[in-house]
Amino acid sequence: MFIEHRTYSIKPGRLHDYLEAYGADGFAIHQTHAPCVGYYTTEAGKLFQIISMWRHNSFEERLQRRAELSKNPVWQEKMAKMTTLVDRIESRLIIPAPFYSPPA
Repeated sequence: MFIEHRTYSIKPGRLHDYLEAYGADGFAIHQTHAPCVGYYTTEAGKLFQIISMWRHNSFEERLQRRAELSKNPVWQEKMAKMTTLVDRIESRLIIPAPFYSPPA
């Protein structure tokens, strides 16, 4: 099991637009392909950022889920609009420390 930790840097002044577009139906579509374990915006430090965390059981499962999601025509349309609001995306794959058991 691992978490995909993504950081989206949104163009200044466009965070509300991104959250409105993604929240309308993008999040629900995305969550059908991977369980979300956290979705946050920054309030201090680097501003106009969104951090999302998605749980995966294996790297192969992640690849399969992303491939299925990218085939969804509603998702494709949503992404075409939202990507114009994004400056940069970072993705990290993080694994639990040996002594930590994540909740199911």
